[in-house]
Amino acid sequence: MNEKISFELLLESYKSHLEKGICNPNLEVKASTIPDAGLGVFAKTDFAPQDIVEFCHCVVFDWRRKYIREPRVEQYAYSPACQCDDCKKHGAQIVMPMGFGMIYNSAPTEEAMNCFFAIVPAHRMMAFIAKKPIKAGEEVLTWWGQNYFDKWCKRKDEPAAQ
Repeated sequence: MNEKISFELLLESYKSHLEKGICNPNLEVKASTIPDAGLGVFAKTDFAPQDIVEFCHCVVFDWRRKYIREPRVEQYAYSPACQCDDCKKHGAQIVMPMGFGMIYNSAPTEEAMNCFFAIVPAHRMMAFIAKKPIKAGEEVLTWWGQNYFDKWCKRKDEPAAQ
């Protein structure tokens, strides 16, 4: 989780969404504003900081990050930050979001992200939460980290981050 949000508030909101049904008419997928990124997730309405942008159901794998050998799984799988002994020895759990969760693009820098994410493997859920105001029509961008950006997002003609 890149930012802080109350775990209890997140679960309460998630349970409420489950009762009503998870559907978000406030988002759409279309061509990304980022060159060569393919698709992106865009706001159809304004979001204020701390608004839940979307909940995504996730598949939680039995194997750990250290044992990934498939590049596309590595590209689309998330790993919640954890300091337990199993995670230190074998790497974090692997969580694969469904729906739009696989389509959110990385901002070019951490400062440029307008959305952060929270992963709750025990509930097979991932939430995308507005970090700053997101205007209707704006692409929703999170930050997957510098290593991820350098490996998967940076154009080949760009220098590595210092």
